[in-house]
Amino acid sequence: MRTRSEIPEQFKWKLEDIYQNEAQWEEEYHELEGMLPALEARRQSIAQSAGELKAGLDEMYRAMLLLERLYVYARMRRDEDNANSYYQGLADRAQGLNVKLSAAISYLNPLLLSLPEGVLEGYAAQSELADYRFMLEDLLRSKAHVLGEGEERLLSMAGDFSDGAQGIYTMLNNADLSFGSVEHDGQTHQLTHATYIGLMQSEDRALREKVFHQFYRSFQSHINTITATYGTSVKKDVFYAKARKYQSALDAALSSDNVPQSVYRDLIDTVHAHLPTMYRYVALRKKILGIQQLEMYDIYAPLVSEVNAK
Repeated sequence: MRTRSEIPEQFKWKLEDIYQNEAQWEEEYHELEGMLPALEARRQSIAQSAGELKAGLDEMYRAMLLLERLYVYARMRRDEDNANSYYQGLADRAQGLNVKLSAAISYLNPLLLSLPEGVLEGYAAQSELADYRFMLEDLLRSKAHVLGEGEERLLSMAGDFSDGAQGIYTMLNNADLSFGSVEHDGQTHQLTHATYIGLMQSEDRALREKVFHQFYRSFQSHINTITATYGTSVKKDVFYAKARKYQSALDAALSSDNVPQSVYRDLIDTVHAHLPTMYRYVALRKKILGIQQLEMYDIYAPLVSEVNAK
């Protein structure tokens, strides 16, 4: 498999369109960091009028845009090589700044929801806040799950490590795992995330079987780490759901998009109702491939022999 330096430039993303160099990233990082005290000081005036609210939200929106640029650049640089410690550090700093920004403006939702009845609705109806109307109406919808200012700040500060399980798995999966190679019919096939699907589309069933077991054997060798990481992620979701007074982690996950559980359940029921169609497809695939038992390593095999997957 070729390294990234061997890939032609026209096939690479051009992150210089975001920042020409890391010096520009650092400059904008410190600019955003310097905005935090003023954003926090907005607490004193932001709810006094629709005009003050718009000015404060505009400033917060600009800060979030800066953060998004910083974060996206750092993460995409890290994704070029997850083993690169410099860009790991850049991504960690961006995440840390995200936590600081969240903590600095954590007062906003509790403060707005503490206004006398009808005041926030009145602000949302004014034309100067038209760009933020949906946000304000959505905030009113979620009122039952917004905590006090101190509690919101505490949850914001926890963000630096609450996504730790996901970060650990990302590093394990994209940087630390090694899948080795597969020997078959005198050929050596390097096995990576990038080559796996192509090899699984081979017409050679024996090769597909070797590749499948070799690939998942690498995950099996880290099964305890993966299990503990997943368990931690589930506990995090349950914790946040309870902290925000949701009935379940599922309710919490669906709430941000205002999707009722009934829609989620209907999707599952619809899939179950159409499983006979999937069973017919599986039976047809098995028949065309001429095999007694369809295995996972047969799922990607071409059904038309003339197809040459590359």
